[in-house]
Amino acid sequence: MRLEASKVQEQLDEAVQILGLELDNLLRRERSNIRTEMRAISLTDLRRLADFIKEKCQVYGWIDPRSKAKVDDPEKVNLYQLVFNFIGPVTAPIGHEVVDDSVMIGPDDEVPGGEALWLEHKGRRRLRYVRGVPPGPEARTADKFVRNFSGSFAELLWSEERAAEWFVSHFWGEPVVDFVTCLEAHDERYKLCGCGLYWVCAHANSQTHISEELGTEGPLCSPFFRALDLAKGAVLVVDAASEVTHRMWCGFE
Repeated sequence: MRLEASKVQEQLDEAVQILGLELDNLLRRERSNIRTEMRAISLTDLRRLADFIKEKCQVYGWIDPRSKAKVDDPEKVNLYQLVFNFIGPVTAPIGHEVVDDSVMIGPDDEVPGGEALWLEHKGRRRLRYVRGVPPGPEARTADKFVRNFSGSFAELLWSEERAAEWFVSHFWGEPVVDFVTCLEAHDERYKLCGCGLYWVCAHANSQTHISEELGTEGPLCSPFFRALDLAKGAVLVVDAASEVTHRMWCGFE
């Protein structure tokens, strides 16, 4: 299953319109100064993201990063698949994208961003270069494919720090649509009128700098703990199989 680099760009262009991404943020060259624990996302943002999945995952040929099977049902797209097919590619620095460590890949494998040219290990993630040129000052890349952003998905939505009112603990394998539905129920229960701000790790952490985000000083110094400390409450989203109760980070939270 192959999705050309041009398709990744088309997906990004559509996301700018559908999701209301900040174009200035996307084109900036430096890392954001927004602290990880201050990268909240709203229910409105999450609803738009769920709608984007429903409309575009089949159009752009999303695949499961482990099985490499085509994603056929938008209602079942989980965070692993969303990060691999969308968040990773659109937030990666020019020249590479994030690859799940559990995926065994050969140099000629076809991938969402195009042809895999080589692999580089960096921290706990594996980066696959897909543009045909090595990154750096000597690279010559078509202007329409150039993007300088390197950060989290939340930073594409907002330019300022936003503290979350609610910290969300959940299982990445749960369908994103179900996850959003649960937060809609939470919103209704607490009469937030769609204005509540949530801290969701997949959107707050930079998926291309995950080791830097987590740090080396343990969970109590992590952005997870800092975001928990700032929030007024926590939301535990329980998936259909209650897998969330077996996840290490969820147990910590």
